[in-house]
Parts: sequence; C-alpha cells; structure tokens
Amino acid sequence: MAVCVVLTASSALAQPVEGAPAASQAPQGEPAAVPVGRVQCAIFAGRALYFVAGATVSAEGGGSAVTDSSGNAFITALTGTQSVRVVIPAAALPSAPASGAQSVAVEVGNVTVVAGELTRVLLELS
Repeated sequence: MAVCVVLTASSALAQPVEGAPAASQAPQGEPAAVPVGRVQCAIFAGRALYFVAGATVSAEGGGSAVTDSSGNAFITALTGTQSVRVVIPAAALPSAPASGAQSVAVEVGNVTVVAGELTRVLLELS
C-alpha cells in the first residue's frame, strides 16, 4: 500500500504494516531497529507540468535529497507523523519569485510515514 499526500488537498493516513514485529520483539542482546519508511516528493509547476529539478527535500529525523530532472526525490524518514521541508532555489523555478527571494521554502505537515512503505508527496507550485 502506498500513501499519497497532495499538498493542494489534505494528507492521507496510512495503516500499519500487517505482521510487522513490534519493537519489543527484537532479538535479545540486539538493539531494536528504528522503524523507517520512504517518502517520494514530486514537485512540478504550472499547467505545463514543469518539473522542478534541484530542490532539496528533507524530513525531520530523516534524510535529505535533491530532486532530479523529473522533479522527484526519495528520502528515508522515521515512522509516524512527520513534516517534509522543501527548499527550491529561485533558479530552479520557471519564473522568479515576486518577492525577489533567492529560494522558496515549503513545509508539508502531517505526512504519515509507515514502516516499510512508500508515502508520496505531490507538490504543485502556482
């Protein structure tokens, strides 16, 4: 099951993975593994579907990545409800920000990350 979060709508909730061992079921003498999930962030602008390459995507308690030529970045994040932060350099946008800023930052809150699953965040700039 994949979860899709569309910024222009609302975040979707995911269900826990069935049959996943609880943290208390870790083998004796070994540290419990920290449950993580993956997040795909796809960024595009305008009706012409201009894909935004060069944006940095990060999650609290997780990794970061830069979007590729198709506007996609994949990161690992801790399970639970996370915030995903996207910083887009002005040069990566189809037109400069009206404010004249060097970059645009967007924070997407309430992104549900499920262990072993992929959560998709679609960010449409207008």
